[in-house]
Amino acid sequence: MDRTLEETLRALLAKEGLEPKEGDLERFGPLLEQYVATLKTLRGVDVGEEEIAGTFHPESK
Repeated sequence: MDRTLEETLRALLAKEGLEPKEGDLERFGPLLEQYVATLKTLRGVDVGEEEIAGTFHPESK
């Protein structure tokens, strides 16, 4: 896991009074890195003047 991401995660957990157990960060690392990469991709999309809105489709899997 990226060192900056790990430090940020530790700080957020500490703020809420939580301390990760041995190996927790290593297990969450790949998921968080994928999430951060997806956010970077989304932030890079130029939608111009279009409004963005989330949708929920309960029938979708």
